[in-house]
Amino acid sequence: MRGQLEDTVTISREITHGYYAGNLEPYLSRLCSKSVWLGTGGRVLIGGDTIRSRLEAGVERRTKTYEIFQEEYIPLSLTPRCQAVMGEVRACVPDRQDEDTVTASYTFLYQLIGTETKLVLLHANYEFFHPFALEEGGPTLEMSAYQFVRDILLEVPPKKRLAVPCRNTTLFVQPDMIFYIQSRNRKAELHCVDKIIQSDLSISEINALLP
Repeated sequence: MRGQLEDTVTISREITHGYYAGNLEPYLSRLCSKSVWLGTGGRVLIGGDTIRSRLEAGVERRTKTYEIFQEEYIPLSLTPRCQAVMGEVRACVPDRQDEDTVTASYTFLYQLIGTETKLVLLHANYEFFHPFALEEGGPTLEMSAYQFVRDILLEVPPKKRLAVPCRNTTLFVQPDMIFYIQSRNRKAELHCVDKIIQSDLSISEINALLP
């Protein structure tokens, strides 16, 4: 039986309200091994376990909770199995709107994995004491998040990736995931976002494959 995506706007609202109230479970329950968290300033966490451990530690250190008093979520269908939600929220410490206001924009990317709706990307951008932008046409998908969605998370067909032979197997590598390549024992070693690949190819052979 084929599953279908759940209501991603409802999920996004539950995640944001839970986060500001100090409850991470609505978010953590949606994570999987391919989940990515992109924070303000380009900070990246990759993998559900890594995200869980880092964010749980942060919540333990938090000294106050916030409540959301203004919010908007706009869905964007990308494929039948993948949907993005752009959101903006404004939150404050209860009864202290004039002093402790946080404006944040989010890009949520959901993907149907098996029959479960999983959050494979959360891009968070926080700004303090910043004019709220919801009245100016609503949230937009930031370019850095869009490129990450387009190039990495949307199940790019293997023909658009590099076919890299490694011992007894072939790995298909998305070029945008490669930080740099160096030679080790006359073979190309690919340093990627999530792993290091010892290939069977030389630097010149890998170079011929690169776009």
